[in-house]
Amino acid sequence: MAALDSTMPTLLDLSKLTGPDGKLTPLSKIVPILNKVDLLFPRIRWMPANSRFSHRSTYDTELPEGDFAGVNGFTLPSVGTTAQSEDGLADYQDYSKVDIRLAEASGNVAEYRRIHDSKHMQGAVHKFMRTWFYGNSKTVRKEFTGLSARYAAKFGAGSTQTAENIILGGGLQNQNDCTSIWVLNLGEMAGVAGIYQPNTMAGFQITDRDRYTEQNSSGAMRETFLTHYRWSCGQTLPDWRGCARIANIDVGQLTAAGTGANDTDLLAKIRLAVDMLNPSVDGETFICGNREVMQWVNQQALKTARGTTITFETMGGKALTMVCGLPFLRCDSITSAETGMATS
Repeated sequence: MAALDSTMPTLLDLSKLTGPDGKLTPLSKIVPILNKVDLLFPRIRWMPANSRFSHRSTYDTELPEGDFAGVNGFTLPSVGTTAQSEDGLADYQDYSKVDIRLAEASGNVAEYRRIHDSKHMQGAVHKFMRTWFYGNSKTVRKEFTGLSARYAAKFGAGSTQTAENIILGGGLQNQNDCTSIWVLNLGEMAGVAGIYQPNTMAGFQITDRDRYTEQNSSGAMRETFLTHYRWSCGQTLPDWRGCARIANIDVGQLTAAGTGANDTDLLAKIRLAVDMLNPSVDGETFICGNREVMQWVNQQALKTARGTTITFETMGGKALTMVCGLPFLRCDSITSAETGMATS
């Protein structure tokens, strides 16, 4: 007996999309219980990369500086220096195959395929946001490098100049229940931005390959509907000073009072991180953390009544927590299972 193809929906899957009336459940009536909350994603600024497979940023490393000269004195000419960094693009791809008979059995082929397209789009966003924070092209070459790999260490051999914008939250080295809060400036020049392949359409692309005759290794054939999904995407950080990371936050020690054993005053840490950024940079600045962190930020604000630090406002019809005048965005792609970095 042939094994079921796990890459394609089955009759059982179709039955779970069918209501009591025997009709296909509309996409608008399917509860997106696996859809994560990532309020940062729609606010990311995108720009085409400046080469086919990567984006190169040029930045100053030393400014020219003259000297004072006395009467009849000489002054040596000065020269500035620059350096470059390169950020690679990742090519996200996925396929959806549906047996034509199964799609027809749904009673609404177009809606049935649209349901599957929507789920693939959700999955792509989840993958992208995980990579935005945790991708590392040095360890997984087909990924793009994300923020955690750029702000990876405060101390030790792995630390770089980004260590200046890392604040430790009190967790221990190699502790595996830590999380991070990020203060991010989203801009093309002064912070972090999304990039995509030049001369292509930005964003998630869906190509309907329509009816497709598939042949297996034995020469047997079947008729399917085939959809191809593609997303050319990456991340660039032209100026590392536009972002800051509060790392090693010990989730298990967070308290409403912010006075836990492991240095858990989140509002004080956020204030330090915000002050690290240049207040006059272009772009928009946001604070990002997951659900657990956001809950404790709100609890600490209510407990201590720090009205000058935190407010609750409405933006676009949705309630937002404002910390230090900046929106706090819930991003559930930030995990509470990070490994603590070295503390000295």
